[in-house]
Amino acid sequence: AHDRSQLYAGSTEGGNSDLSVQNEYQKKQELLFTGGSRNVLRTPDITDDAITSSYSDLAKWHGYSKAVIEESALTELPFVTRFNLGNGLSFSKDGVVTFEHKWYNLGLQDLLPTWRWWIDNGDGTTIPADPINCDFTFDDAWFGGSCLKLHGATSKSNIRLFSTKFNVASASDEFTIVLKTLNGTDPKMKLNVSKVGTENTFTSYTLSADGIVQGKWSTVKIKASELGLKAGDVIGCIGLSVEGTDKDYAVLLGEMSFIPKLYKKTPVTPVITHTNVMKRVYNRADFKVIFDVPFSGTRKDEYQDCPIYNEEVNSWYYEVYVKQGEKETLVTATTSWAAYVVDAPLNGVDQTFQIGVRSVGLDGKTVSPIVWSEEIESELSTIETLTIDKEIIKPKEEVTIGFEDPNHATATIEVLDALTGNVIDSKKDILKFTTSLPSVGTYDVRVSTKMNVNGTLKDTVIINRALLLVTPESTGRLPIITNIAADKTEVTTEEQVNLTADITKGDTYLLNGRERDCSVSQSLYMKEPYQLTIDGKIMSEYTNTSFALWFKVEKFEHASLGTLLMTKVNRNYGGSWTESVWGEMWTAIRPKNYSENKYKNGEDELSVSVDAPPAGTGGYEHNADVDGMSNGYTLSPNTWYHVCVVKSGRNVKLYLNGKKIIDAQSRGAGPKDWRGANFYVGGSMTNLASFTGWVDEVQIWSKALTEEEVQESMGGYLIPPTGLEGYFTFENTVTDTDNNIYFPNEGNNSTAVPGAYMTIGTSENDKNVDVKQNQLTPALGVPYITGVRPIKFESAKWILDGANFSQEGDDKATATYAQDGQYPVTLTLTNSWGSTTKTIADYIVVKKGVGMEENRADNFLIYPNPFKEQANILFADAGAYNVLVFDMQGKQISAYN
Repeated sequence: AHDRSQLYAGSTEGGNSDLSVQNEYQKKQELLFTGGSRNVLRTPDITDDAITSSYSDLAKWHGYSKAVIEESALTELPFVTRFNLGNGLSFSKDGVVTFEHKWYNLGLQDLLPTWRWWIDNGDGTTIPADPINCDFTFDDAWFGGSCLKLHGATSKSNIRLFSTKFNVASASDEFTIVLKTLNGTDPKMKLNVSKVGTENTFTSYTLSADGIVQGKWSTVKIKASELGLKAGDVIGCIGLSVEGTDKDYAVLLGEMSFIPKLYKKTPVTPVITHTNVMKRVYNRADFKVIFDVPFSGTRKDEYQDCPIYNEEVNSWYYEVYVKQGEKETLVTATTSWAAYVVDAPLNGVDQTFQIGVRSVGLDGKTVSPIVWSEEIESELSTIETLTIDKEIIKPKEEVTIGFEDPNHATATIEVLDALTGNVIDSKKDILKFTTSLPSVGTYDVRVSTKMNVNGTLKDTVIINRALLLVTPESTGRLPIITNIAADKTEVTTEEQVNLTADITKGDTYLLNGRERDCSVSQSLYMKEPYQLTIDGKIMSEYTNTSFALWFKVEKFEHASLGTLLMTKVNRNYGGSWTESVWGEMWTAIRPKNYSENKYKNGEDELSVSVDAPPAGTGGYEHNADVDGMSNGYTLSPNTWYHVCVVKSGRNVKLYLNGKKIIDAQSRGAGPKDWRGANFYVGGSMTNLASFTGWVDEVQIWSKALTEEEVQESMGGYLIPPTGLEGYFTFENTVTDTDNNIYFPNEGNNSTAVPGAYMTIGTSENDKNVDVKQNQLTPALGVPYITGVRPIKFESAKWILDGANFSQEGDDKATATYAQDGQYPVTLTLTNSWGSTTKTIADYIVVKKGVGMEENRADNFLIYPNPFKEQANILFADAGAYNVLVFDMQGKQISAYN
């Protein structure tokens, strides 16, 4: 459902990674409902402007909350929230990651704060000059995949979280807060509650620093009586206040609960009724599990003839496990009585595994026993996918290519220049290898191996087209962490450690000895039902033309005959239906064996046709035929490709990444004048789905390009050459007099066609029309071309478990440790292209300090006692000691080593 949301589709301003999109989507939802200020006490004025899903527009939006009265008080106890959004990059329980895999289950979303946000000075009306920042984060979780983060500098901020009507049964009823301090040990936080009828009058409990260890989850329990509550009171609001913090302050909230002291309900144990392994590879499995939760007792009248509800069996949700040997792994949780798990982790050794389920009570703490399936043994599939270790590759930079599956047959892997077919590097009888590529360009990877085909290993050659795109330094790179070093790796408790890292941020490059900022082209994200539309007045030429663009498929969702990439058509042409549907040119991505008898093409290959014939022409399109079809050029999702269609009279050529892969003669009715055919990217056609993905650098030419000109067009232009009539880079937008937004035409015919619009095709008064839509979703473009989109270094995040630390800039941190042990050091760098993480396990070894200052009573003995002129000191532990002697007035009179 979310991916059909315009708001979700528009959440790529900060990048296209899962994490970037989810963070942006969450913030934009808050802006949509609460308004551009993200504080219900100060929303923007009501506006009737056309508001898009961009941050700049949403900042002006007044929010739906302007017209909605808050009436959603929580009433049911026990009350527990872990601030879990119902998705995540991994799954955690009790602050420990149990399953390192992204997941989504909206049914598991917690009760979330009533307001986004209500932050005041404590009076309920005025806003702090420096309000605390409140954000959900996927960086950590107590349970599930997310938690709430309070961070930044504030003099004082009161945060109202939940509107409630909770009945206090006893002064011993208990609040619980689970938190993690990221810098220091003092939460600088109070729990605030008010009563129904006096919601603006709060009592508070200060959370102590006692027992808090920086970087570790801590649990604080608070009796109702400690907040001045007694039996019979009704809680009207629960919130927090934060006071006296600096810019480095950051606290994660993993759980907040209020549970009656006398709550004792035990969840019913489930019964597994069905399991099914959908797919299994060497180290993971996809499976379904269905279970029943037996109910006994008398049902409420309103529940008669209804399914059994979780509350009737005292269950909140159900944990799902896998087990091999003695190791039990929690892989997900669900509120349903069934689960589908993708990539459940297996050890790669044992042939069988078990699936387990248990109920978790309404208090989130009491649990049933885990019930296990029988041992399951299933057929092992081989992972055939070829992977690379980085998405952004620069000239002469090492990149590793290979198979993930260690059970895969060894292969010969060759890297080919995509234009010439020349072998750049190769190795035999390997699963993976590391290479570097000499220059900017696209590279294919050819794999010769044995593949399992219907249970038989057969010699197979697969060419992965444009798998490697080597891009210029000017468009930026992923951050690099060359080294992390500590000035000492063995220390005593509270001894300072200085950490430094050698890093490359990836946001600058050297040109003629000078450091320059990196930037990249801006692309357009599009999906059904939207189509990029360029008016037919862009050019009158129809005999010799060329159409080019960069594209990246997000996912293939073919209709029966494939997916439409681009077309030039007059949908009101007036001829036969084929002429008004197919038109002057259409290029599509076709499923495997699109035309079994003629092409035998692979999966997701390109076809091209020009000058549609009248209806009734034999053997054409609707009978699975086209002018030209690629063969051996399978496209892959999330890979940038450049495509160019060149029409010269009745001849049509298609170039992929500058290489001609189709050269055919049209069997259509042209060339002929199609009387103002519009040009479209995306949209749909009979038996063709709409394109879902990103497009960049759309070019419309009134000439037939040569092969050399096609290759030149891949790099874009500062000044449009002769014949480039329509040129759309998506670098900026313009609003016309009707408040419709378009991408300006930077080509030579911008007077006739100023720009390209996003439209939806529909029918009005028996005519096909394109209705303009202000649904423009910019994103990072093809890294082959520079542009207006800056590559920004976003953050350097040190993770020093167990340490009290401060970060100095992006490459330094200073830490001390209160407890002995071995501690890892982790640094994560993030820029617009993504994140790079380096961890050194057990790097810092901390030992308890030994000496008079810290262990006076246990570690030394002075004798004789009393003494006159001299004394002896006996130490319990071997070591080097500094001994200072003071007189009765506190003056140091001697020192010994």
